[in-house]
Amino acid sequence: MRRTHWTLLAGVAALGLLAHSPAEAQTVIGVAAGIATAPGGATGTHQHFASAIGDVAHYSDNEHARTASEFSIASLDAGAARVRFRTAQELTNIVDDIQVLAYDGNGAISLSDFDIATVGTVGTLSAASIVQGATYELDATAQFNSAKSRGVSHFGIRLQLASGPGTETTPQAALFDQFELVRSDPQANAVPEPASALLLLPGLTALGMICRRRSSCRG
Repeated sequence: MRRTHWTLLAGVAALGLLAHSPAEAQTVIGVAAGIATAPGGATGTHQHFASAIGDVAHYSDNEHARTASEFSIASLDAGAARVRFRTAQELTNIVDDIQVLAYDGNGAISLSDFDIATVGTVGTLSAASIVQGATYELDATAQFNSAKSRGVSHFGIRLQLASGPGTETTPQAALFDQFELVRSDPQANAVPEPASALLLLPGLTALGMICRRRSSCRG
């Protein structure tokens, strides 16, 4: 009977501790590519690079490039989210700020993503912060949750110079890679809910009683 009693207490202890354990963050790797205009153009006509890197640029021949990245979010729940990426290389000095805009994606980078309608601004990178190896992490919770509420399967972000095609005067270019979307549990660092707290307290108490009893038995 005593053994059954202590087994039940141990079960309560485990249940209480599990109820308070925060969920782990979920990370989705994004596909990415640079989309560029023809010299002097204002719409995407071709892609630069492969599936994991893109350029943001105004080249000397008046070609304009933007980077698009998309993340599959169908299996993710709504909640806190942020996007992360880095400057792979600064080809020439960046003099304009870079905007990070959200859009509804479809899982594949296409030429139309160059100027596809956006659904919000995730953030802005200052020109001074664009240095090789720098990593950026921006809060995308509002845009991510909006996409989830509308049943969007892929969350997209586009990096572009604040100055649009035809308005730049200085050649500038940078490469970006390692695109990730991190979906974290908004309750991970929060105060436990009342129900969880009620389970946690007897759980800790039970563990203490088990430890005391084992010490007494050894004595």
